[in-house]
Amino acid sequence: MLGLGVHLKAAGWRLAVLGADTPVEAVTEAARTSEVDVVALSFVTPRPPEDMEAFVRAVVAGCSAPVVVGGPMAREHPHRVALAGAHFGETAAEVAAVVRLASSAGAR
Repeated sequence: MLGLGVHLKAAGWRLAVLGADTPVEAVTEAARTSEVDVVALSFVTPRPPEDMEAFVRAVVAGCSAPVVVGGPMAREHPHRVALAGAHFGETAAEVAAVVRLASSAGAR
């Protein structure tokens, strides 16, 4: 996630790094109060795939911005990311593409 942040920052994006194991409520609150264009999550620590899906689903429900998920868990279970209503992505270009798509569609 830090590497992605460096690339996005270099491209002129503003970032708020919340850190590992941030609760859903803190993620959604930060997204709402900061009026973000995208929420990027990374799942590195192994956990049951259904737990990842539930977390992502809760973030998607609590945010008006699109949600992009990367990391080893998302890479192993991209269908869970999609079922939760989020996008899989791990590069700055992939995150930017999701933002462009959401902007042109006018919705998540």
